[in-house]
Amino acid sequence: MPISRIWLVALLAPNFFGAQVGPAAPSNYKLYVLHNSYDDEQWCAYRDLDTFKAEVQRRRAPEEATLTFTGGALATVNLHSVDETGDWAADETYRLDGKGNPVALTRIIRMRDGDVHESWFIKNGEAVKQPSTQPAQKFEFVPEPPVITDLKVFPFWPLVRDGRRKILSSGMACTAHDEPPKAVGFSLYILRDGEGRWCAFSNRSQWNSQVASRKAVEKGTLGFEDGKLAVADLTYVDRLKHGTVEDVYGLDSGGSIRAVERTVFDDELRHESWSIKNGEAIKTEGGQAGAGVSPAGLPTIQTTVSDFGFWRLIRDRRSEILSEGRACR
Repeated sequence: MPISRIWLVALLAPNFFGAQVGPAAPSNYKLYVLHNSYDDEQWCAYRDLDTFKAEVQRRRAPEEATLTFTGGALATVNLHSVDETGDWAADETYRLDGKGNPVALTRIIRMRDGDVHESWFIKNGEAVKQPSTQPAQKFEFVPEPPVITDLKVFPFWPLVRDGRRKILSSGMACTAHDEPPKAVGFSLYILRDGEGRWCAFSNRSQWNSQVASRKAVEKGTLGFEDGKLAVADLTYVDRLKHGTVEDVYGLDSGGSIRAVERTVFDDELRHESWSIKNGEAIKTEGGQAGAGVSPAGLPTIQTTVSDFGFWRLIRDRRSEILSEGRACR
């Protein structure tokens, strides 16, 4: 799943959610956004539904969303996305409170073998999965798209936030071609090859091709907010005999790791949740809860950013990665 759905971020202006855009701006309306393609990070937003639908078809947009505003505040985000492989798609509905905070998510993941229904409650930046009301089915693989717990993490939000006046008055607004929305946040993409060399990229399509050609044993997407690492979605390839491990690290505004969601893909799909407190990893879900270490054969749960093998490269050469497109060490 594109992690562009996980990515990234901008500061909110005071009183933005309750404010209207100019004296003539309506209080109840919808805006429509699309992601141009996975090879072009451009996002566009539209006021007119028919124009939007035509552009989705013309561009074959892999991600699209409908934003519903009530009383001038964003009330719901309906997001449809198709994975880059085309093997699965997701339909998601985020509900927000009057202050712009996501409070609930309902999601349908559509796969070739069937659909998976999920419901999540969101509070204080944490997402809690609710028990499923659908009959349990066993799938060989179930994607785990991230749950957005902060409006700023939606990649289209800076465009809507800063361009809402233009969208409503002129009918549309777009970011520049091959550039994500201009915002405080951005994404970087990393890999480690079989020789232990780390590389980082600013362009997702280039990263994807290098993952395959270099036969990466580790790869990941890093999301930054206010210049600080906010999310790290890391996949460890073939660390097990027949499977892989995906870890999603969540960091607070101070740059400290606070939570880790782990999925192990082997003979059976396993999920673990970890909380990081005072430099200690505590398992809160999956297997035996409590303080401890990961089972043998699984990657160590990191408790500080400096423990990441790629961090020195990102810390010391981030400007080069953003300006030149890549860097390795």
